[in-house]
Parts: sequence; C-alpha cells; structure tokens
Amino acid sequence: MKTLLSLPLSGALAAALLAAPLTVPVHAAPDGTAVVINEAYTNGGSANAVHRHKFVELYNPTSETVDLTGWTLQYRAAGGTGTSSAVALSGTIAPGGYFLVQGGSNGGSGEPLPTPDLTTSFNPAGASGTILLSDGAERLSAPTGSVTGADGIVDLLGYGTSNTFESAPATGPATNGDPRSMTRQDGVDTDDNSADFTATGTVTPQNSGGDGPAPEPTPDPTAEPTAPPVSLPIREIQAPGTPRPWPGGR
Repeated sequence: MKTLLSLPLSGALAAALLAAPLTVPVHAAPDGTAVVINEAYTNGGSANAVHRHKFVELYNPTSETVDLTGWTLQYRAAGGTGTSSAVALSGTIAPGGYFLVQGGSNGGSGEPLPTPDLTTSFNPAGASGTILLSDGAERLSAPTGSVTGADGIVDLLGYGTSNTFESAPATGPATNGDPRSMTRQDGVDTDDNSADFTATGTVTPQNSGGDGPAPEPTPDPTAEPTAPPVSLPIREIQAPGTPRPWPGGR
C-alpha cells in the first residue's frame, strides 16, 4: 500500500485559498432539464413599483421534484468580477411548479407579494446586474462576456449593462422608477438572455401554491355589444293609449 504524504500549507497560502472565490464556467439547460430563473423584479418598493419587494421566481420544467437545499441565489454588480452577495435557498419545487423568493425593498411603494416560498435579503440593482442560480454554497466568480454551455451555474441572468450574460444581456428596467420586470416566456431557455427575457409592465409573481395576481379577463371579439340600459319616466310606462315601443326594446 502506498502512503500519501500530506504537506502542511503555510498560513498565508491557506488563507489565500480560502478567501479566493470559486471560478467555474456556466451552463444552462436549453433541453428543459434544469430549474430556471423565470422572472426577476428588481425595483420593488421604488416609486411607481407594482410590488413592495424585489423577487426572483424560479420554475421547474422537469418531471421530477427538485430539492433546493444547499443551493444559493447570488448577485454581482454589472461591472463586477466576483459575487457581491449570496443567499441560501431551501425548500422544493414540484414538477412544472414555481418557487417565489422574496428579496429586499427600495421603499414603501407597491403591493405585497403573494406569500413567498422563501423570504431573503436578496437585493439586486434595479437597472443592471447579474443574477446567478447555483446548486452549491460557494460564491461564484463567472468569467465576463457570454458564458454558456459549460458546467457550474444552474442558470444566469445578466441584464442592462452587465458584463456577464448568456449570449447577450437582457433588457432590464431603465431606472429604479421603471416598474417593469424581466420575464421568461413559458420557461423556455435558449441560452440567450436577450431573447429569453422580456422587460414588461405585466409583473406576475407566482409561488409554489400557484398564488399570483388574477389575470385580466380576455375580451371576446365575437361578442355582440350590449346596449346601455334606458331609463324612462314612470308616466311613459303607465300612460294610457297605444303602447309605444321603448328605445332598444322590441
């Protein structure tokens, strides 16, 4: 049997290794085999805000329940190279289900979110930044530019002027007072943030229980227009003589 020799690290070298962020490439799952960031609302509580808190909505497109224990949601500034912050995730996402992560707030404007699945201090910038979903606890330092097609990060959203993104950054809100969210269409992930996400004023946070804002009814283009009700004086209704047709009547 061979004996492995273990050499001690110097204090300075050990400290440097512990302090250095883990640098890994990034991957997404265009084949629908991984959880995705489905919607991100970064201006919660600001003037004109729809909701009081920021949020990230996750979606599970797979046929299996996903356990988020040990995962993290991470953020770094648009021009940064290392993760600015990370919050621990916990809980599960059912197949085809959603998971609502409530974050911080810029102020008191807007309505409360549907009951979040997890309340955190996650606080991404309003107009530009990078949101990373990781299946580990280490703070990640993804390379700049387009980072797709490799293992490391479960999903990534670069928006505005972010220096890290999938193919190209998504359009984010113009300012903190711009109440739009960044929304993915039908959970589709093509490894292109600019194509997958749309900045929209229709903000639709949804939790694991399916609770979200009630959708506006869709008008029926084939429906006949309804005539407004007609008010007649009582004397017109009870007057003797030949009955007169009511306006709009038969």
